[in-house]
Amino acid sequence: MTELHVRIASIATFFLTGRLVTTNATAMCRLPKIADVPVQVEGGKPFVPVKINGVDARLMLDTGGVTMLREEAAASLGIAKEGSVQAVGIGGKMQVGCRNR
Repeated sequence: MTELHVRIASIATFFLTGRLVTTNATAMCRLPKIADVPVQVEGGKPFVPVKINGVDARLMLDTGGVTMLREEAAASLGIAKEGSVQAVGIGGKMQVGCRNR
């Protein structure tokens, strides 16, 4: 039985019985350690040290898909605005500068 078959069988078993079956699929799934990242928590928010364009900074760690910086912060890190997009949120709509890297 291949790894894919084992995973499909585990998922099917979960949906049919409501229980996750542990198999050797767990042993096959390994996450290699890539790096240690120092995290400081302030006010319940995680911050990490970064270096952007040679400039040391601290950014809030966010697992979302979009990273946002104030225009002044982006300029101080050497990040130029390339265009703008419309952002929509609970406070309404606004045009914000963007850089896609």
